[in-house]
Amino acid sequence: MAKRFFVFLWLSSCPAWTKVLTLQEAINIGLEQSPVINSAKREQTIAEAELRSNLARFFPSLDLTSSHGLARTSPNAGATDPWTSEFKLALSETLYDNGVNINRYRFNDLRRSKTELEFKRARDQFILDSCVLYYKFQIQQYIKGVRLKQHQRIMGEYKLAEKQYRQGMKSRRDFLRFFSQIQRSEVELEESEKSIENLNHDLQALINLPAAEFTAETEELKPITTPDKELKYTDTVTSKISELAQKTGELDTNLVERRWWPEIILKSEVFYRNGNYLNTDLPFENGHSQGWNALVVLNFNLWDWGTRSRDAEVARQRQMINENGIVSERLRIDTELKSLRTEIKQLARTNALNKEIFKAEEQTNKILTTEYQQGRLPYIDLITSINDYRGAEIALVNSHFRLKELLARYYFHQGSIYEKIMDRH
Repeated sequence: MAKRFFVFLWLSSCPAWTKVLTLQEAINIGLEQSPVINSAKREQTIAEAELRSNLARFFPSLDLTSSHGLARTSPNAGATDPWTSEFKLALSETLYDNGVNINRYRFNDLRRSKTELEFKRARDQFILDSCVLYYKFQIQQYIKGVRLKQHQRIMGEYKLAEKQYRQGMKSRRDFLRFFSQIQRSEVELEESEKSIENLNHDLQALINLPAAEFTAETEELKPITTPDKELKYTDTVTSKISELAQKTGELDTNLVERRWWPEIILKSEVFYRNGNYLNTDLPFENGHSQGWNALVVLNFNLWDWGTRSRDAEVARQRQMINENGIVSERLRIDTELKSLRTEIKQLARTNALNKEIFKAEEQTNKILTTEYQQGRLPYIDLITSINDYRGAEIALVNSHFRLKELLARYYFHQGSIYEKIMDRH
């Protein structure tokens, strides 16, 4: 209910027109409503409860047992025959159990740590997915803005050409060419509208947001600082999860193999007992007794038709499968990290070049526009300049947000994407 109220509060706090949804707001809404994140939180709760239950096994237990009913024995019938009754209150403690309980505690402690890291990875993966989709949304909004500016620019040139054509100052060819450019520009604007609509729906589905039209935040294309540190597999959250998974697999196998061993249990008990107080004229306290014991119990199964051997072999095989998966995941991430580092370097250089190209095309376009309006430049050179100018701006937008996406992937592997994205002001 609180989650839905958070979304309602965000929707109701915005005016009736199209709402601006920031990346942080989108992530917050998604984290509150994502079933994957909810399941990861519940896994944490389960692991914590299992650890506390296992810890409780180290402490004494207080047990109350009481039985009443009919029982007949022969040839020596009891004084209360056929009635039988017993009441017992016992405080007991297992002092040693071949290390089974301590190993189970270690297993659950590792599992709790593992679920904490898995929650962090699930959260970070959601943030990364949101970033990738949001940046695509921003790219399409920027491209739409660039195309709209070009459309308005061509429309202005078209009206000027039409006026000059009517006055006999421009040829009919330039007038018709501008008209064709306007039609192409309108088609491109429709394509941008469709892309934005699709991305709007995709983002709504990802963050589980009720149907609502919104726009992405418009941000200035500021310089992006890239990290100098080269990430290694051991720096990633996945490596820490894999390390814990390997340890839990080893402990699990050890617990299964322990069934082969003789089970030696040292336990102690302090008790109060009372019995045979039904069907008798004697007072209740007449049959009571109290005492204590300290016992060494040996349990050893001599023959089980190979069940323990097969269970141990299954556990070892599962451990090997788990380790094979860890090795495969390490190779995959190592390759991804090397590729990511190369891509970040290359795209950082490309983005810097795109900025220079954009500035050069902007200046060139201003000069050529003036020359065309003064009649010293043919139509084809002006249109080429306009298209190059637009292409340079779109290339800059693409490289800027693509670099931000690569950095989000870098921070995801580093385990710092939550702080980098959510704590950014």
